[in-house]
Amino acid sequence: MNIKIKSKTKIFVALLLTLVCGTSIALQISLDFNKFVDIILNILSVFSGAVATYSFTNSFTINKSNNDSKKIEIKDHSHTGDIVTIQGQTVYVNQENAKILEIMEKIAVTSEKLSQENLTKIMIKVKEELSKETLQVNEPSKDFLFKYIEEAKKISSEEIQQIWSELFVQETKNPNSITVRTLDIIKNMSVSEANTFTSIAKYAVIFGDSAYIPKDISSHISIRDLTNMADIGLIKGDLNLTWIPKVNGNSTFSILNNKLVLIIHNNSQGVVELKIPARVFTDSGFQLLKSLRINASDQLFISFAEEMRRKNKNVAVTCHQLIESYSNGTFRYQTQDLLPPS
Repeated sequence: MNIKIKSKTKIFVALLLTLVCGTSIALQISLDFNKFVDIILNILSVFSGAVATYSFTNSFTINKSNNDSKKIEIKDHSHTGDIVTIQGQTVYVNQENAKILEIMEKIAVTSEKLSQENLTKIMIKVKEELSKETLQVNEPSKDFLFKYIEEAKKISSEEIQQIWSELFVQETKNPNSITVRTLDIIKNMSVSEANTFTSIAKYAVIFGDSAYIPKDISSHISIRDLTNMADIGLIKGDLNLTWIPKVNGNSTFSILNNKLVLIIHNNSQGVVELKIPARVFTDSGFQLLKSLRINASDQLFISFAEEMRRKNKNVAVTCHQLIESYSNGTFRYQTQDLLPPS
């Protein structure tokens, strides 16, 4: 059987165009080849001249293979394909596409194996981190668990896997402290971005549920690194904000950092506002800081305390060695002031 279809302006939309292009297409037909050809001709007659997008000047010939009743040939420099049944549907599969499908199937199997390996590696890291904890841990919420496990399968970088495990530990210590939004940010981080965050976090001063990078101790951090962290959502986009803590009259204001505590004494009757130019971490940035347990070194913190004393003559600023801090916010410290005399 030899059927020739000639066209100078006709549009090969739908089936024939996909066959010529070598794309797999499902046909709800039997394997009777005469019916197959009739259906092609009917489709061409319906779409001829409709919404012209492509035009052809070549002649196309559809032949039934002499050697195999389940093969057809497209004589347009295309290739022989197979008519097969997949999930109850009769499908034309170009031989070249069959090779691609075989590759895709192998990729799918490899991807599933890699997903399980990634999840296993992360859970091993989680177990290692939890074994170091002395405090009681809690079961994370179901929303967190589903999101965490699903995304964990996609993380292959060992550096990001370590961060991912730290997020889990933080969530078990403080339920609902890690949001789904934070997981979305971290899962898309590159290793380079993770390293940048770690380097910037070493200047962080944490107070309550917020974290800041005082400009006085971080002037050499590049704008490029700061804007990069702002772009991915870990630092607020406005890099010229001011942290304004208030100290009530005849009271003190304290900031703890590792083994040090900064104490600001307001001996006046009125409220004193301290203006500290700083870059500010977003909620997700703060959550990541807490998970990684990173903040300013003692040396940087003392430098920050010295700047606070120099710029705020209306209050008394001292820095002390921290002896112990408690969950209710109280602490004990040594009385010796670590700052040089002003």
